[in-house]
Amino acid sequence: MDLRTKKTIAREFLILIISVTIGLLGFVGIYIRTYLKNDEYRLLNESISKKSRIKDSLFLPYQEKLGIQNWFFGRYWDKADKADKEDTSDNTSKKLWQFLRPLAEKDSIKYKWEKTWNKTVISFLKESGFPTSDSFKSFILLNTISIADSLNYAQSKIVKSEIDNLESEKRAIRSSLYSSKQEAEFGFKFFFISAAVLFGFRYFYYGIRWSVKTLKQKE
Repeated sequence: MDLRTKKTIAREFLILIISVTIGLLGFVGIYIRTYLKNDEYRLLNESISKKSRIKDSLFLPYQEKLGIQNWFFGRYWDKADKADKEDTSDNTSKKLWQFLRPLAEKDSIKYKWEKTWNKTVISFLKESGFPTSDSFKSFILLNTISIADSLNYAQSKIVKSEIDNLESEKRAIRSSLYSSKQEAEFGFKFFFISAAVLFGFRYFYYGIRWSVKTLKQKE
């Protein structure tokens, strides 16, 4: 095998090595990108979990109290007669609680229980689980939504908005992740593209070199 043939084979082999190297670098680059994206995805999950716990701690007291208020109003409304239902002062859970709360805070429940409310009302309250005026008063005070509860509820909405934004980021990352198969495919694509370009450029280079050499020849 003469030297010229050896050089030709060496050039072809060198181009092949470069193509393989580019393919491997492409695969490694995609792998590193996927690793970093997975790590970012994991951190987002941790942040979402943490914020969800904060949101629940802020929101649940408000939600539980509101649920109990609605439960009591539902029982009251089921027992209310036509005249009571026509009275718009307490025809919603919120209005009923606005009526009861000042009574409990001013310690007027006992007076109402003993002096004002009729037997039907007292019977309803006892059936609802309040055998005494004190137990009903405690129930009202315990389930009244405080200013702190309202502020925490508002804060929970802000945290919920932050969680929604993080969830959106998480979905975007998830859609951009590559599987192991896709990573390998990218590596092969880099290899074949680089091989095609380099081998194609080789003939382009040879053509230019031959043209320049030909032009330099004297007639």
